[in-house]
Amino acid sequence: MLIQTERLVLKEITEHDISSLFELLTNEEVKKTYLIPDFKSREDFLKTFYHLQSLSQKQDSYTAGVFLNETLIGLFHEVSVNGNSMEVGYAIHPKYQNQGYATEVLQAGIRYFFEKGFSEVYAGAFKTNLASIQVMRKSGMQKTKMKASVQYRGETHPCVYYSIKNNF
Repeated sequence: MLIQTERLVLKEITEHDISSLFELLTNEEVKKTYLIPDFKSREDFLKTFYHLQSLSQKQDSYTAGVFLNETLIGLFHEVSVNGNSMEVGYAIHPKYQNQGYATEVLQAGIRYFFEKGFSEVYAGAFKTNLASIQVMRKSGMQKTKMKASVQYRGETHPCVYYSIKNNF
């Protein structure tokens, strides 16, 4: 997957990105809302890194690093595919938040998936994750009736979902 926006590039993850991805996936703020396990060792992290790197290199997989000036600042990826509907997920490192990057990524991803023939793109967030909900709204997504509860880090988190449909 290669997507360019005004300020960002969504592209393959390489060995050069190990430390930036480690910083993202071990950040305490990110771990509050982005479902990622705690890494018990460097080997645990490296397994995840190489898995994400492999997914980012596959033609039939939609996983990409989010880059600002060649620095990995986030992730954008498919969560699931159900027919012509694509569920996506994203994370931006906190030091790059509140600058519109997540909205820019999600809007570009929506356009990309519509161009690939998907009729709907949707995303979920913990009900308390107001920043992510705002990103989805700014990207033109509407709240759906779909709800779920997720057990994460010893707590039950009610989730809400937003979706946008391709009207063409």
